[in-house]
Order: sequence, then structure tokens, then C-alpha cells
Amino acid sequence: MVYLEVDDKAGNVETIKDTILYLPVGLTNYRFVKPYTVPDLAEGSPYTVTSYVYAPIYGVSIEACVTTVGISEADGNLWHLGQNIPNPATASTLISYTIPDDGKLTFKLTTITGQLLYAEELQGESGTHYYEFNTESIVSGIYYYSMEYKGKKFVKKMTIQK
Repeated sequence: MVYLEVDDKAGNVETIKDTILYLPVGLTNYRFVKPYTVPDLAEGSPYTVTSYVYAPIYGVSIEACVTTVGISEADGNLWHLGQNIPNPATASTLISYTIPDDGKLTFKLTTITGQLLYAEELQGESGTHYYEFNTESIVSGIYYYSMEYKGKKFVKKMTIQK
């Protein structure tokens, strides 16, 4: 589990947690599966952010694992594309995405030189979802996947290792 605690020192504390299926050794960046809104924090007010990883199997916490945290303004138009899990992928991988409204999404996989290998149009429903991508027919290597929604596109890197 990855925990993020936001505290405005005025009695407002929000704890956010995600369950990680696979945590690669040396992971330096982690993006939560969905965006979260921290309630009751006045604009410009100071707050502290604490993060840690807890492994219930081992009963171990690793403190102070986050040095930089990005917090986005919630404007109702927020959408998010997550990093594929696991990465590197073997036979298949899950990619999380969050969209504010129902709409068409376009998923694409390209080589590092830009050659299009796969494209699919999806009809997405508002909320957080997982897109399962089968990588069995893709050779080992580094690729880019993208998802476009309402004219805005995110691109992420994916490693496939057989």
C-alpha cells in the first residue's frame, strides 16, 4: 500500500491510499490510480505532505519515500492516464484512466520511432477504469502508449519484457 497524508495543521487531514500489485525495485515515481480532492484546504494555505509505503505481508513501513508531490486543481475537467502495471509487462498489463464525463477515448501503442503498432477506440464512462492490454504478440522492448480524450492526449512509456 502507498499512503499519502495531507495535513493543513488546522485539523483537516486527508489520507489517500492505493494498493500496488507490483512495486519494481528502485521505483522513483508513483502516480496514484485516480486523482483525489483534499477537502477544506483554503487556496494558498500551507500544508504538509507525508508519504510512506506499507507492506502488510511483511509488516514493514518505509517512511519519507516522497520528496515531491504534485497536486492538481479540481476543475471538473480533470482526466488522468496512469502508468501501466506491471511495468515491465510480460503477457498483459493494466492501464488505469479516469475521465470526468462519458466519451470516446483512443488508445494507441507505438514504437520509440513512432511506428503505430496498435490502435483502438473505446467508449468510456465517467470515473476510474482499467484498460487491459494484451502484450503477448509484442516483442520485448520499449514502447509508448497514449490515450486521447476530448482533444487532450497523454503519452506514457511502457517496457515489455518476455
